[in-house]
Amino acid sequence: MLINWFTIGAQIVNFLVLVALLKYFLYDRIVSAMDERERKIRERLESADRKKEEAEKRAQDLEAEKKELEDRRQEVLTQAKEDAEKRRKQLLEKARKEVDAQEKQWRDVLQRQKDSVARDLKQMMQNQVFAICRRGLSDLAGVDVDEQASNAFLEQLKWMDPAEKDAMASAIREAGNEITISSSSALSEAAKEQIDQAVKEAFSDQVKIQYRTDSDLVFGIELTTRGRKLAWSLSSYLRSLENSTREALEKESHESKPA
Repeated sequence: MLINWFTIGAQIVNFLVLVALLKYFLYDRIVSAMDERERKIRERLESADRKKEEAEKRAQDLEAEKKELEDRRQEVLTQAKEDAEKRRKQLLEKARKEVDAQEKQWRDVLQRQKDSVARDLKQMMQNQVFAICRRGLSDLAGVDVDEQASNAFLEQLKWMDPAEKDAMASAIREAGNEITISSSSALSEAAKEQIDQAVKEAFSDQVKIQYRTDSDLVFGIELTTRGRKLAWSLSSYLRSLENSTREALEKESHESKPA
């Protein structure tokens, strides 16, 4: 059998042309399309991975924000409780101070009322004692009690301690030679003349004397000038009696309390 090389060669050429055509028109496009599809699939996968990471990150951020909000809420609640407690204590303290102030005011009012009543009672007792003493002394001695008080004051002035007398004279000079003579009742002109003479003999002829009455003295006479005083009165004896009576009452009240 003879081989037709021309035919074989033509078939080979045809085959190569066919392969070339297939490669150009079919294979390259198929490969290119597959590559393109693979690229798109890869991009979609990468995009999906990025979205997944973003979602996870967003979830983490949301969780962190939630925790922060919870912490903040707890902090606000704690601060609100502290503020409320502080305000409560302030209101209680203010109320306590107001109650204390009101109580003090009531006590002050009661004390003033007690002092007023005590002064009135004391004044009444002094006036009664004064009247009784005046009546009793007048009945017993047969002389005016004011004159007796004046004589007692003059005796005290006459026998005044020299050092005290010098201090009194110095005080009178510093006061511009002005003194005040106070008595429990108005003195007679004769008694005033005796006192004027005795005072000027004891201190200075320049002494200017002002007389006034003071019921608190309770039967007595008092000389005052620039913070110094020379006095004789029954009030000192009454004060001594008052102090002794008060001490006795306090002692009795203390002893009567249950142990």
